[in-house]
Amino acid sequence: MNEFDICWLKNRDYAEVTAPTGTALKSKIMKWAATKVKGVVITAQNPDGSIVAHVPISFVKVARHRKKVLTEEEKARLANNLAEYRARKAAEQAETEDDIEDLDLFDTEEDEEEE
Repeated sequence: MNEFDICWLKNRDYAEVTAPTGTALKSKIMKWAATKVKGVVITAQNPDGSIVAHVPISFVKVARHRKKVLTEEEKARLANNLAEYRARKAAEQAETEDDIEDLDLFDTEEDEEEE
């Protein structure tokens, strides 16, 4: 399973949370359950490593992603940083290719003529 799920249960003081393996949420819930945090109960651990747990409603926070608004100066600085990074990477790539060409890894026609 590769999905998160939060079930708000009517007239309950907990929410049922499903978290896939390898996620920070699963690690956090497992830590809470191991330290016996009140209200945290792992109800199922699936063969794929995902878990289903009951956690107090107050533990669940849902927030929308807010798009950051950049000023023109910030945009210019970020564009400049990106251009510098790309130039540096291109120079490193060219240097690596030159180093590879300097190595005699493959027989060339010149090598065959010398023999």
